[in-house]
Parts: sequence; C-alpha cells; structure tokens
Amino acid sequence: MLLHYSNSPELLFDLRRVMQAVTEQEPETEEDAGVVSCPSASRKLKDTLAPGAADEMATLYQAGATAKELGKRFGISDRSVRRLMRKAGVRKRG
Repeated sequence: MLLHYSNSPELLFDLRRVMQAVTEQEPETEEDAGVVSCPSASRKLKDTLAPGAADEMATLYQAGATAKELGKRFGISDRSVRRLMRKAGVRKRG
C-alpha cells in the first residue's frame, strides 16, 4: 500500500490520516501528519554535470572505464552514463 503513496506528499498525508484515524489520533494539519514538502530537484544532466564532463566521460569510457565507475565519479547513474555515451556517438562495449 505504501508503494502507491510514497511519491505523492498529498497522498501520504491521506494515508497517515487514515492510519492515525485507526489508532484514534486524527491529525489536524499536514504538519501534524509529518508531511514535508521539498523543492523539486533538477533532474537534467546538464544541470548536474560540469561543462565538459560528458567529453571527459566519453574519453574515460573509451579508455576502459565502466559506466558504473563513471557514474560514481560524476555523481550520476550508470544508466545516465550509457545514455550520454549513446548521444555522444560512443560505441557500446561488450
């Protein structure tokens, strides 16, 4: 049940309200339920990576570094590394 609610704070509040109602401790506000809204994080690689990082990544990848190693080094997922390599025209290994 939590899986369906976990990504939506407004739904999480509803779930917590239901859970508290079961134990007879109804929250009065979202703050009482522990719902904390956070600013949306940028998910664009161009905002995450330093200028020239994709070129450096391509060079390291061609020299033998794995997508997982590059992801750790540059703070992105290995899937993002592979996507960047594909966009840069770097041939897939192995």
